[in-house]
Amino acid sequence: RMVPTTTTVNKAGLQSKWWNLQVSGAAPAPACLEGYGRQYAALFERHCGDHRKDHQRCMRKGKFDPLDMKTWYPVCGEPYEVETACAVSLLKEVDVKCRAQLDSAADAVGHGQAPNPKLTKQLESVGQCMAQLGADKHLKLTVDTTQAKERFRLSKQLLAR
Repeated sequence: RMVPTTTTVNKAGLQSKWWNLQVSGAAPAPACLEGYGRQYAALFERHCGDHRKDHQRCMRKGKFDPLDMKTWYPVCGEPYEVETACAVSLLKEVDVKCRAQLDSAADAVGHGQAPNPKLTKQLESVGQCMAQLGADKHLKLTVDTTQAKERFRLSKQLLAR
């Protein structure tokens, strides 16, 4: 199970009001993981899994501490940036295709005490929408790997200073 990271959400420029609630913590993380974590993880794995594996392989090979970005980024930053670009592209697709469900979930946040049955139901609806996206064999993401590689090159230069 996984949900989109704050970094991915912030980079994507999304339209649904849901994402700010997730990032701010107003939408409880356990509810998000339960409602659509499995479906998002499957969707991510299908479309961005190879990029994540490239990044993880580099991290393992160099035995880098993932929290020490200054050390690992010059070596593993390019696959990280490509993975992030893929995640951003995927999230934009989810934002468009599941907007109604996401906005309904946003409207359910804060209505009632935890556990919030209305939010739970709406998050399950988000999960169903993501599952439908995952089943769509024609869904093709546009991942700007050229821009990701350029971002890596520029960031690497900044770190070297």
